[in-house]
Amino acid sequence: KSPRYYPPSHIVKSDRLLEDVLAKNHYAAPDGLVERIVGGWMVQDIVVLVGPTGSGKTSLSRHLAAGLTALFGKDRFTASYLEINPQCDMAQFLGYENLAGAYTKGAFAEEVLFVGAPTDPRLVVLDEWNLAQIDSYFAPVLSAVETRLPSHLPGRLSLEDMGELERQELLRAQPDVSDGRWRLPEDTFFIATCNSWQEEPESRMPISGPVKRRCRIISMPSVLESVYRANGRDGLTAFCDGLLRQEKLSVKARAEAGRSSILDKHRAERMEQAGSMAQLPDGARDALLRICQVLLGNPSSKAGFTPGILKDLLLSVVYAPTGGELAALGQAVADKILHQLHGDTQILRLLLDQVRDLPNVDEISDLMRRMDGGGTEKRIRPLV
Repeated sequence: KSPRYYPPSHIVKSDRLLEDVLAKNHYAAPDGLVERIVGGWMVQDIVVLVGPTGSGKTSLSRHLAAGLTALFGKDRFTASYLEINPQCDMAQFLGYENLAGAYTKGAFAEEVLFVGAPTDPRLVVLDEWNLAQIDSYFAPVLSAVETRLPSHLPGRLSLEDMGELERQELLRAQPDVSDGRWRLPEDTFFIATCNSWQEEPESRMPISGPVKRRCRIISMPSVLESVYRANGRDGLTAFCDGLLRQEKLSVKARAEAGRSSILDKHRAERMEQAGSMAQLPDGARDALLRICQVLLGNPSSKAGFTPGILKDLLLSVVYAPTGGELAALGQAVADKILHQLHGDTQILRLLLDQVRDLPNVDEISDLMRRMDGGGTEKRIRPLV
C-alpha cells in the first residue's frame, strides 16, 4: 500500500525518473542539474532558477512537475503555478482581513494551503518571483519555511458559516485553522524563477539577505553554448531537431486533449513537411545555423541567445509557407534577434555578414545602423 506520508528521501531515489521525464520531453538538462534541485528540497530550501527569458526556467519547472506527478501519483501530488506581478502584495498573495473582519484567501492560500492533506507533497512554482519586492508579499511564507511553526491568518475564518463538505475539506487541509492559524505542509517544494536584477534593474527587484538565506540559487546553464562548444554545427542541428520534437508533442497533446487552436492544423501539416532540420531547404537551414554560430561565438550575444529564442527563430522557418522559409528567417532576425542584442556593437557587423542573402537584408542593415548610433557609440542602442 502507498504510505500516507512520503519523506523527501523518496525523491532522492528517483532522480533518474525526473531526468527520464526531461529526456522524454526533449529537454536538454545538463548533468547534475536535477540533483542540485532535489538537494535544495532536501534541506527545505526555496530553489531559485535565475536566467534570461527563454533559458528554460519555466519549462524545466513544468517538466519536473510532470515527473513528480508520476512519482507520487495524481491523487496525492499537486502543482501550483503562481505568476507574480509588480503589484503583488501580501493581501493578493496570502490573503487579507476584509472590512467585516473576515479572512479573504489570496492565491497562495487558495492553491497551496487549503488543498489536499498536510502530508500530501506539492510543488509551488513562483514565476517571475522578483517582479515585486519579495519581502512585501512572501514574508509570512518565508517565516513558515524557516521555522516550520504555524502562523495566524489575517482575519477571522468563520467555519460555522460554511457548508459541511467545505468545512471538512478546510479542516483536512489545515487542522489548526479552527484556531485561526495555518501551517505550511512539510513536503512543499518551491521553485522560483527570476531574471537577474543586475541585468534588468528597470523591471526586477534585488533579493534581500534574509530571503537569500532560505534559498538555493541556481544560474541556468547556457545550454546552447555548451552544445555548440562540444559538438559544433552538428550539435546545433541535433538540438534544433529536439526543439522540433518538443513542438510536435505540444501540438499533438493539445489535439488529444481537445484544446487545439485554430492554427494547430497548419502547424501539424507543416511539421509533416518540414519537421526536422533535414527537411528544411538547404539555404534556409544553412543560414539559420550560420546565424546561430555567430551569436554563440560572440561574448556579448551568447548569453542572451537562449533555447527559447532559438525555438522562435526555428519555428518561424518551419511554419513559413513552402518557398518562403528564407523570407521568414529574415523577418525573425529583424523582429526578434536584433532586439535581444546588447553590449559591443561588433556583433552587429558580424551578424550582417551572415544575413546578406536574406530577402530583407536592407531592412536588417537599416535597423543595425540605428542600433549602432552611426558608429559614434561603442555599445548597442536598443530600438525599443
